[in-house]
Amino acid sequence: MQNEDLNIENIMNLVISSGCLGNSSRQRQLLSYLLTENKEGRGKNIKTQSIAVYVLGRAEDFDNNTDSIVRVEMHRLRKHLALFNSTSQELKITIPKASYCIEFTQIKPLTKLGLNLQKYRLILAGIIGVSTIGLSTYFILSQIGASRTYVDLPQSCSSTKPNLLLQKSAIIGTNETMNNNTSLLVDNFLQRGLNQFSMINIVNGNVDCKNSGTPYFYLQAEIFPNGTTPFISLTVNNAFTEKLVYSHKIDMVENSVGVDPKTSIDIYKFASKLANLNGILPRTALTGQWSQAKPRQSYNCQIMVASHFSGFDLPTAYEEAIQCMEDDLKTGNRDPNTIGMLATLYIIQYQSHIPKITENPKVAAEKLLNIENIQFSSNPWVLGARLRMATGRRPINKPEIKLIMESLATQQPYYPENLILVSQIAGYVIGDWQYAKELSDQVTRLDPQSGKLAYYTQLGYELLYGTAEKSHNICHKLYAPERDLSIILCLATSNKTDNQVEAKQYRNELKAHNIISKADIESYLDALNLSPKITTEIMKWTDMQDHENIK
Repeated sequence: MQNEDLNIENIMNLVISSGCLGNSSRQRQLLSYLLTENKEGRGKNIKTQSIAVYVLGRAEDFDNNTDSIVRVEMHRLRKHLALFNSTSQELKITIPKASYCIEFTQIKPLTKLGLNLQKYRLILAGIIGVSTIGLSTYFILSQIGASRTYVDLPQSCSSTKPNLLLQKSAIIGTNETMNNNTSLLVDNFLQRGLNQFSMINIVNGNVDCKNSGTPYFYLQAEIFPNGTTPFISLTVNNAFTEKLVYSHKIDMVENSVGVDPKTSIDIYKFASKLANLNGILPRTALTGQWSQAKPRQSYNCQIMVASHFSGFDLPTAYEEAIQCMEDDLKTGNRDPNTIGMLATLYIIQYQSHIPKITENPKVAAEKLLNIENIQFSSNPWVLGARLRMATGRRPINKPEIKLIMESLATQQPYYPENLILVSQIAGYVIGDWQYAKELSDQVTRLDPQSGKLAYYTQLGYELLYGTAEKSHNICHKLYAPERDLSIILCLATSNKTDNQVEAKQYRNELKAHNIISKADIESYLDALNLSPKITTEIMKWTDMQDHENIK
């Protein structure tokens, strides 16, 4: 197929309208860049550095060996296109690994796009890093005297959520082991951490979001390599008033080259504290400058979810949040955050043992997740809701669940809360305990104090593949008398270690919860849609009769 036959604008519209790219301007720019370079006959000249500089805003001295941002964004783009392909009725788009080639497969006549071939291939570039041809100019500055630099597209700034400008970090002083590579790594870790969260829009480069109509902040990282302990100073300021919003200090390992693993984890924790649903910036933004009332009201509804998340056992604790978002949707709002959060609140009503405040919450959740442009959204809240819903279907669709799991883990690879959810489903529902354990280990590295829910995957893995003693010790860490599954797992580990004193306690607690017999336990586990292997192992050790020794 000739390049002139390819209508890039229509293909971009088709992909964007599917919602698979979410609100990521980076992903849109990256896909557009790859298509455009080929269209203009420069496809074979694409280099990793050209993407880093002209699309992702990195400096001219970008080093792919120390800064993985291109690999990360290409990985994200492939995952997003996989979401698009999973339901697209017209076109399949793939980018083979280790390549910048884009392959299209037509499913049915694409009259909208003006494409008539069954399959065609765009040769955008060869293997990553092979090309040695000079950088091609993607963004052309018409201003006289303007330097060649990264220019953000108009959609970089958000008009519906707060904007945060991530300024390039600076090294204060000199040090033999810390140089520009260290600065690039710090920027990379900050970018990765902040990109996980959909409550704040992250922008880079030469951009000014003061006219976006929403609160605007900027983040500056300064690296101090000298002194007893080198450290990173992180400051967030209000871009309108220049007032300090938040400051944080991260100690670095002395004499380390680049950024050590502990420091990178501390950076991810900082990003989470700053930008998650209950973070500093979302809370601060509510008192910031909004040019219109409607976006602020929508944002306030989302913040209300954070206020009530800990009270899901009491319907009145989140009834106000549900009503707020339902009213917001009636005004025409289709923000993926709102839809994903509201769908989650619906799903927990019919999947949990709580009074329902929504008429037929399952149907309500399905209706939300099937809204046009939401079905393929890569928004973490939408993915989380889709994952919860998919695990409750019978029979379960393992390929669908795996795709959603991987997408969510890719979107938030350093956020313990969702990694815990994915690890539990990977193990208990899909039966992929190796992947589940990898995610669980990642949670432990990110946050050793992540709470009782983090131990469920560890216990399941040890129950199947480890020692009885270790699984029993983990049981003590996750035990919660109000959670039936917690009690059942502890009963299994107690019986497996022949600790009949504790086993009797757990049997009595289950009976108090109206789980009287072994058949009741089996029925309970069946309702959870657990995989046969873990169900069999649990049932093997959950005798409801008192014994001195069941071995």
